[in-house]
Amino acid sequence: MAGEGGLPLVIYDDPNATDVQFSPELTGRIARLPGVVAARCPAPEQAAAGARVSALRVAAPAGFPIGFSGDWNATEALIARGAAWFSVAASLFPQICRVIVRAVEAGDADRARALNATLEPLWELFKAHSSLRVV
Repeated sequence: MAGEGGLPLVIYDDPNATDVQFSPELTGRIARLPGVVAARCPAPEQAAAGARVSALRVAAPAGFPIGFSGDWNATEALIARGAAWFSVAASLFPQICRVIVRAVEAGDADRARALNATLEPLWELFKAHSSLRVV
């Protein structure tokens, strides 16, 4: 069982590595296992962020933290009530990434989106070559 190791576990949904994306229902089932404390999911495309984050929230236990990777889509996932941004970009540009998160926390989605847009050249590089290779 997940809880037998004594360490907290995070669901790591990485379809780029596995060619499989967890459904919200599977994420919710795993989230209920003893010892599982959070999820790291790929940030959905901007147009799908609200629906995907909502589906994950419905499937997971109340208050279960669901964070997102995929820097170029993370702002929309945060706006849709994602709990965390697992960011590669923050290792390069921590100030602007922090300001984006703070804008979301303050309910200023327009400012968060505008700041995110200034990083579009970086996002294009990340998408073309992978964020870790660019860094």
